Amino acid sequence: MKIEHLVNLSLMECFTSCVMTYVKSTGNDPSCLLLDYWNLSYQHRTLLTSKHARLLPLEYLYGMNWTDNSGDSSSLLQCVKEGNAAILLCTASRLSYFPPQYLTMESGGFQHSTLIYGWDDGQGRFLVADPIVNHLAVVSPEEIQYAGEQRKGSGELLYFRLSEPSPAFVQPDARSVLPYCAGRNLSFYLNRDEPGKEAADPQISREQDKRTAWAQWFVNRHNGARAFAGFEADLQASIEWPQDKRNAWISSNKIMIPAIKRIRSLIWNAYAGKAQFPEAVQSAGKQQIAHIHALWNGLLMLLLKYSNQTSGASLVPSLLRQSEKIMHAETGFLEWLRAAVNEEEQNERHLG
Repeated sequence: MKIEHLVNLSLMECFTSCVMTYVKSTGNDPSCLLLDYWNLSYQHRTLLTSKHARLLPLEYLYGMNWTDNSGDSSSLLQCVKEGNAAILLCTASRLSYFPPQYLTMESGGFQHSTLIYGWDDGQGRFLVADPIVNHLAVVSPEEIQYAGEQRKGSGELLYFRLSEPSPAFVQPDARSVLPYCAGRNLSFYLNRDEPGKEAADPQISREQDKRTAWAQWFVNRHNGARAFAGFEADLQASIEWPQDKRNAWISSNKIMIPAIKRIRSLIWNAYAGKAQFPEAVQSAGKQQIAHIHALWNGLLMLLLKYSNQTSGASLVPSLLRQSEKIMHAETGFLEWLRAAVNEEEQNERHLG
């Protein structure tokens, strides 16, 4: 692992930043993951773009196997010594190398993720990559145990094991990947009452894919467009909250809006860079992303006004309308993107 392998995706994107860092360190293109990354969730009363680990198509895109595990520092060491990497869920403030100024959201209940990619026999320490703070570290098993312990005295660590693809894996080409990912983005964002057909993985059996699709639907059931429901419920309830509680909620969400906008741009740039879109399509995509950014900016401005009023009930209807506009604009963009990608794929087939 080298410092240039570190990929810092955005604020509150520590898990996926670890995944992309690992992907890059194995010589693969981490930006392919962005093609499948359009999301919205509402956790700890905060809007986020991060996607659940079970929804990341690592096997399809990179041939990488992963499993979620629980254990202790000894089982984690065995995992690493077998040639795997591990993403550890932990408390960032318990890591001695972690800068205090990056602990903005920990008080809100959010855990951190860090990538453990090796073991130094000479020092008896884990090799750790933390892309969010652009840092490579060597960390003792005791510190890893302390930082990762899920409940005081339990000794339990939670981590995701990542392994490199087999030599027989053949990476799918862009003509397959783009429609696959565009379809999944729309399907997961719409978040209907059952899995969409767009989630099907052409590399596995129909029955296996059916089970996978239902498992993915379950972890995604409150995400996508449905994330706005949680935000709007808290918005309406916040009218009765004490000022300090309301301001804390506003602060968490206004911090995240620039990060949401950044991820939206990165996803569109990934599509624009990998698809052979004509100039008119490129221009239309940029305009829609700019419109989505403007809508998020509008939500930010309304939240700022809301925080400056002792009684902001009059702003709640405007905030509700703004979140509705964002949901419709993002849904419209994802529908347009899927159609544009499918049309491009059909054109390439005709030419081919």
